Amino acid sequence: MKFKKCKLVISIVTTLACGASYAGNTIQVDQTGTDISGTFSQTTTDGNSITSSQDGADLTATISQSDGNTTVATLNQTGTTNAATILQTGSGLSATITQSGDTGTIDTESNGSNHALSANQSGTNNTMDLDQLGGTDNSVEVTFQDGSDNTIHLYQQNGTSGSSVTISQTDTTNSIDVNQDGSTNTSLSIAQQGDSNTLVTTQTASDSSITISQSGDTNTMTMDQTGGESDSSITSTQAGADNIMTASQDAGQSNSIDAIQDGAMNTMTLTQSAVQSSNISAEQAGEGNMMDLSQSGGAVGSSITAIQSTDITQSTITGSQVGGVNNSMLLSQVGGTMGSTIVASQTGGADNSIGISQNGCSNCSATATQTQ
Repeated sequence: MKFKKCKLVISIVTTLACGASYAGNTIQVDQTGTDISGTFSQTTTDGNSITSSQDGADLTATISQSDGNTTVATLNQTGTTNAATILQTGSGLSATITQSGDTGTIDTESNGSNHALSANQSGTNNTMDLDQLGGTDNSVEVTFQDGSDNTIHLYQQNGTSGSSVTISQTDTTNSIDVNQDGSTNTSLSIAQQGDSNTLVTTQTASDSSITISQSGDTNTMTMDQTGGESDSSITSTQAGADNIMTASQDAGQSNSIDAIQDGAMNTMTLTQSAVQSSNISAEQAGEGNMMDLSQSGGAVGSSITAIQSTDITQSTITGSQVGGVNNSMLLSQVGGTMGSTIVASQTGGADNSIGISQNGCSNCSATATQTQ
């Protein structure tokens, strides 16, 4: 007797005529097996909910909810080579996706205000593509993406203010790319653990924050705040060796960059342009480190503070302030300093100051230049 492999497909649609007033509808589906797909959609009614659970391989699930408020979508997949998609429009929506296994994809898009998305993956070669478009007070939380060779792409477009992103990623050779485009009060918090990971963030908003931490070796982080933001901050930490950190802020006032690297052979590049009353604070501990710190484009009343400590053999600090007034720079190397260098320059301004300190130094050099 010969058996033929079959594909199981489930499609469910619920609709409600405009103007009617009923309690929310509910869809709940459980599927197990191989080569399974499910398509579930709800329209118009407030308080709708869809729950889909799939277990197996080659699974596909698509949830669509439109023109409703306070709706809920929950999607769980366990297995390999699976795809999960959630599409939502309205207000006060929430979506939760959990995917366990290898070579899975999560794709979400929501449009509106007060949306809450929680997405989690475990396994290798997995991808998240998460979009929140328009509206205010939206949030994305990736509690965990655990495994190697995983990727997160996230775009959050805020209509006014109050949106947030929180991400945790663990293991090696992973990447995160986040773009937040809003006006005010936007926050981004990311933690990466493992080696050879990459992180790129862009944030366009005032009174906003980026907080990043990486632990491990040969990691790279790039953080940009653009668009003339004010009262914004970047706080970043790297622990490990052979890491690269780059941060920049473009225009605005009362902005800050606070950066710490703990380990050997690390590189830090921090830049602020056209800023007022802003500051850069940088710390490195270990040998063979390099930091390049600059404020340019007419910085006014701004400061650069930097310190290298703890066996800082063959380390370098370069500080530069260009085209501003009433700026200050304080650069220090302390503790087992050998063959290290400090270079400081201020050009095109007045009432500026440079302070340099090298303690316990052998075969070291310091250069300071001021020109108008």
